[in-house]
Amino acid sequence: MGIKKVFSITVDNASSNDTAVAYLKKRLKNWNGLVCDGDYLHVRCCAHILNLVVNDGLKDLHNSISAIRNAVRYVRSSPARLQRFKDLVQKEKIDCKALVCLDIMTRWNSTYLMLEHALKFQKVFDRMEDEDDGYNAYFRDDTHRLGPPMTFDWSNAYVFVQFLKVFYTITLRFSRSLYVTSNSCFHDIAHVHTMLQANAVHQDPLIGEITKKMKLKYDKYWGRPENMNPLLVIGVLLDPRYKFGYVNNTFNDIYDNDPILCESMKKKVKDTLYLLYDKYSVGVVGEQSEHEEESGDSGAANHPGDLPMPDFVTANPNPKGKWWSCRTKHPLDQKIDLDKYLETDAIDDAPSFDVLTWWRENATKYKVVSLIARDVLAMPVSTVASESAFNTGGRVLDVFRSSLSPKMTEALICTQNWLSPTEFNFNDRDFDQYEETDSIASDVSGESTVTEDCNAS
Repeated sequence: MGIKKVFSITVDNASSNDTAVAYLKKRLKNWNGLVCDGDYLHVRCCAHILNLVVNDGLKDLHNSISAIRNAVRYVRSSPARLQRFKDLVQKEKIDCKALVCLDIMTRWNSTYLMLEHALKFQKVFDRMEDEDDGYNAYFRDDTHRLGPPMTFDWSNAYVFVQFLKVFYTITLRFSRSLYVTSNSCFHDIAHVHTMLQANAVHQDPLIGEITKKMKLKYDKYWGRPENMNPLLVIGVLLDPRYKFGYVNNTFNDIYDNDPILCESMKKKVKDTLYLLYDKYSVGVVGEQSEHEEESGDSGAANHPGDLPMPDFVTANPNPKGKWWSCRTKHPLDQKIDLDKYLETDAIDDAPSFDVLTWWRENATKYKVVSLIARDVLAMPVSTVASESAFNTGGRVLDVFRSSLSPKMTEALICTQNWLSPTEFNFNDRDFDQYEETDSIASDVSGESTVTEDCNAS
């Protein structure tokens, strides 16, 4: 049968995706396969937007980060240096199984992890200046190489880690694939806003400057009603622990300096929710109308063999049939479904609360709203999980191979592909595992390691 209706499509912020979504919207509209004419079809990946926000603030990397990166690069550049580093870790009696890792400069989250790990070994790096001549020569021989990191560099790194930790944690929540994310996304968006607003006047001028740059990018995607997909907020409304009381209060806190914008955001979210209700209630009311017509006035139905009804009877139907027909044509009483849900007090939060289970148990009570919740709560707010399933970059450029050159990275990927055939028949045996390709390679060189089972019947 294929896909009949498309509620939303979550993609990252690449301009090519805007073109692709516009084309899909046009085609699906011709097939009547859109909800609300596709007005809310395009959902931008929240993790990608947050990545753009943070990258804008960290464009001009601070010298302290560069100094620590160079120190970590020295340790990870050879097994001998790494072993000396481990020996100093034992001498300093640092109980930490993890070691330092080098970041990938285009990925701020890897920079955060590098700084977080390096801070644990600050004493070791300080001791290396006294006991490792190669460490000092590494920085002395290249005058353009920043380092070794000094006390103020470590202090700046600590501030960076505390600041970036919030964004790192939120990115992980956006990227979850085993839990519902659309009902918690708005919490994190509001958290980012309040954090940026508070840190814009931070006592540390470095943090204040970074925050101002981030705020500009934040406002571009989430700061205006026309830029933000209201489905991200409706997901919270469909969580029975919050509803409109929480959403309105959050908007008041975020836009306390702009009441007009605040009311505009509230109105857009509310109008979108009721528009969705109107669209979804059509199918529910239609099904009920068919059922009522079958069971409500069965006595007036004509059966084969019955005499035709006189004109004066058919022209004046009985009151019961007239009432049923009017009721199906004016289903205004169905509006109570949404109003009843919104007017009910929010339930208490609990660690074991499952929003999907709650809606499954209350689907008969809120028939139309439960259909909206089914689609909104199924909407992913991030493409990280789907991208990682088809992207080998993270499995090649991990924390242990982050210094690989582009040519070496390409060589590794191509070699793995050549050594991993989908299916290879050799001596009536199939090889489809990477671990078994060494047998194939050995046989090609004339030293076959494959032995046939002589006892096979």
